[in-house]
Amino acid sequence: MKNYANKNLNPFFILISVFIYGCVANKDTAVDRRFQNLTAKYNYIYNSNVLLSEYNESLLQSYADNYEKILPVYLDPEPQINLVLTPGVANKQLDDVIAKGQTIINDKSFSNYIDDAYMLLGKANYLKGNYFIASEYFDYTAKTYNSDLKTFIMAMNWKARSQMQLNNMVLADKIIDTMLRASDELKKDLAEPLATAAQMRIYQKRNKEAILFLESAIALPAEKQLRIRWRFILAQLQEKEKNIQDAYANFTKVEKSNAPFEMYFHANLNRIKLRALLSGVKLNKEEQLLALLKDDKNFDYTDQIYYQVGELFLQKATL
Repeated sequence: MKNYANKNLNPFFILISVFIYGCVANKDTAVDRRFQNLTAKYNYIYNSNVLLSEYNESLLQSYADNYEKILPVYLDPEPQINLVLTPGVANKQLDDVIAKGQTIINDKSFSNYIDDAYMLLGKANYLKGNYFIASEYFDYTAKTYNSDLKTFIMAMNWKARSQMQLNNMVLADKIIDTMLRASDELKKDLAEPLATAAQMRIYQKRNKEAILFLESAIALPAEKQLRIRWRFILAQLQEKEKNIQDAYANFTKVEKSNAPFEMYFHANLNRIKLRALLSGVKLNKEEQLLALLKDDKNFDYTDQIYYQVGELFLQKATL
């Protein structure tokens, strides 16, 4: 995969270059390749990744987590128990990414970004819920570009995720096994593949192995909000495995991070509960909530805390 960071290019140079490029035949020449690389990288790859980033940011704002369960590693829906193939949800951002990916494949066939284009098609279809189609794109990319280790591992990672969403857990596990064997030679860009492996172990209820994968993923460079999310899940698993001290430490780190409010709130709630356990005191949920009011850092969230207390009393009244 290529670095698509924007460069300070002279707009006049780009305009003249595109004009000249439009005047020559689409041939496999050194000049043609340079122009195709230029337009593919800056007109399509860069803009597509911006669109995907914007989509993921909006998903972060709207995604509803169930904090009564171990959170999923990614902002994905629950895997389908009974497979039902339905058309993907229309979304302009994702549809634009698909259109740009297809343009690269059809019109920029001599560029160095065809593998990136297939990955874009796979990711956009995945996010639209077209998991079968997405898996086919990732499978093609992994087989066609298997000499590029990074591309191969990224494609296998997303293929495994697609198969998990289709509830093909046995196949997904085999894909992850192949991916992990190959990753021994990559040495970098492994945070998400390791997190995907952790998700599989969570589905398999192999929590101790999931903890190890998450610890490794968190230690590597990755998107900030994903790493915060993984740390929260790590703390959940550690609590479940009775590693109370470690769970307390990780919930505390989440509470001190730039986590979304709901995650911050539940990290703080769990931290108070575990601190009480470590000191030999057992708190009920109402006491945990009220304990949050004693922390000056929660002053801005007073109304949300009282709302949660009210919800708790309402639940008790309906029992």
